This record gives sequence, structure tokens and C-alpha cells, in this order.
Amino acid sequence: MMNAWTYGVDTISNLPCNVLDGILGCLPWKDAVKTSCVGAQTDTLEIDAANLKFFKFYGKSKSISFNNTPMLEKVIVCFTGFLTDTSPFCSNLTNFFHYTPSLLELHLWDSTLEYLIMGGVPESPPTALNNIKSLKFFTMSLRNVKEVSDVVYLITSCPKLQHLTIEFDSSGINVEGVVQFLRPQSFLYGALKLQRVQVNMFMSLEMEREFIKFILASTPVLEEIFFWNFVYLGVRSGKQMIDEIEEFRRASPNVDFIFEEDE
Repeated sequence: MMNAWTYGVDTISNLPCNVLDGILGCLPWKDAVKTSCVGAQTDTLEIDAANLKFFKFYGKSKSISFNNTPMLEKVIVCFTGFLTDTSPFCSNLTNFFHYTPSLLELHLWDSTLEYLIMGGVPESPPTALNNIKSLKFFTMSLRNVKEVSDVVYLITSCPKLQHLTIEFDSSGINVEGVVQFLRPQSFLYGALKLQRVQVNMFMSLEMEREFIKFILASTPVLEEIFFWNFVYLGVRSGKQMIDEIEEFRRASPNVDFIFEEDE
């Protein structure tokens, strides 16, 4: 798994959050781009950094808010857990994307999605989603309807989305509830510009198949879906799974299905 130390030696993990905010806001342009990798346990991280282009967070926090990041293009957030905030709050999703008009790529790991959907999702999606072209969900849990519905919300709220990556976590799930939610979604158009999808840890379980049906039915220009899994996790052969998926209704007539397994 990626972590906050990937891009160099960590020297700021243990600093207070107000100090982290100040560092990111005061750095010169070239350093603000480089020093955008934070790993910490912070209370509230409010980022005001006009030159910031890349941000990566690995750790715990009550909240993260991009208050003023007009040049920010790529965000990677991995909440290993989030600190409990008992104060009244509105949608974390709204606070998170406060001002990120240039955002092109968003990666959400582990508990991050659970954090973002606290407080509900706004009826009108954040404008920060308007320019996103690449969206990645790692360890996306299929254990409850709420989380699945909010993934669908994010996918369909990115009008310029072209590339989607999803890693399924199918353990401990409410199968019937997820399936019942996903079936009507297969008749809605959402990701109108989505071209390529990568699905990791795909085992062709019922709720996974329903999610793929939603993707196929709502993507009129889709070109490719790439499925990946470990051999020892497969309950059926890749050919059997592809043969079944090829029978699903799809909005795009020219979709290539690719399946790969690793030892």
C-alpha cells in the first residue's frame, strides 16, 4: 500500500496541524509543489496554499479542508481512521472540496470515503468535481448501501471523468441491500465521458456484478474494462466471468473486456 513516506524522508509528521497549515501556505512555489506530502495525526487540517499542486495525506484527522488551493491538481488521501468530532458539522464532502477548482485526479483510500460521507452529501455536487478526469477508490467497501450509494454519487457527479479505478472489499456485506440499490441505477446515465475502468479484486460476486451493470449501462463512450485479481481468490475462471459480463446491457457498443490474474 502506498504511504506518506513514498516521496522522501518525513520530517513534519509530528508537527501540530496549525504549523503544517502555515508551512504549506508560506513555502515558495517550487517547494510548495514538492512539500505536499503529509503524514500525521492531526486535529483539523485547513489548507491555504495558493501554489500547491499535489497533496498526499496518510494518517488520522478530524477534518481536512482545502480552503484555498486554486492550483491543486492531484489529491491522495488515506485515512487509517478518523478522529471523532462531536461538534455540529455540515457535509464533510462540502468542507473537503472548499476551493479546489483545478482538481484533476482524486485517490481515496481506506476510511476516507467513510469520512467524506459523514454529514450526508449535498444535493448539488461540489463544483470541485467538475474537472476531475481520474477517480480512484481503493478498498471500497460493499458492506453497506450508504457507502455504495455515495460512490455512485461521486462517479456521476464528475462530468469530465474519463478514468475510474475501483478496488472492491466484499467482506462482511449486506448483499441484498446493495443489490436492491444498484439495480435501478443501471437505467441511469451518469458518467457520460468515462472511457476506461479498472476493477481490482473482482470475484464476480452478485453485488460486484450489479456494480458492473451500473457502469456498463451508464457509460455511452466506454472503451475498456480491465479486471484484476489474485488466482487464489478466484471462484470462477476469467473466461467464465467475461462471458457472463458480455451479456449485460451496455450503453457503449464497443467495450473491450480484459481479465488478468496474478499468482
